[in-house]
Amino acid sequence: MSSRGRATEVTEGQWRRSRAHAISVWITHPLAMVSMAYLLFQHVFPSFTYRASKEAIAGAADDVRRSGPQLAKTACSGRVGGVNYSGPTIHAAAYPGGIVIKPLFQSPFAIAASAITDVRASREWWVKGIEIVHTSAQVTSPIFVHCDEDDPFVATLRAILLADMREAAR
Repeated sequence: MSSRGRATEVTEGQWRRSRAHAISVWITHPLAMVSMAYLLFQHVFPSFTYRASKEAIAGAADDVRRSGPQLAKTACSGRVGGVNYSGPTIHAAAYPGGIVIKPLFQSPFAIAASAITDVRASREWWVKGIEIVHTSAQVTSPIFVHCDEDDPFVATLRAILLADMREAAR
């Protein structure tokens, strides 16, 4: 057996234990990494994002989806709560009743149109995007979505906000 450039003679039993350990590392370490990813995506990240139970969040997402046909969708990066998502790992869809956002490997959540208070151009460090300010008690506010201002999703989101403001004024 050699270690750090020095060779040492060992018994056959010691060699077998060392070999078994070396093989087990190739099995246990990937399992540990998969377990850590599961804990992060199913427990840690949602604790920074969601403020309600999974059932309430799923129910709100279903309500928004049932409000009518999907008007626009996009895939982009962004930030929800204290969690940053890089690359196109946030999928957002606009419906007449609000928006449904699904971060990668997490449950989708919804923000009702009546809870959206502002959609404005924003800049986080060097990335341009939009900031969605809302009063939903289920998800942290604000939400930053890094997509162009001329993206059809943004235009649709602003139209939904205006329509909801007009309806509230009546």
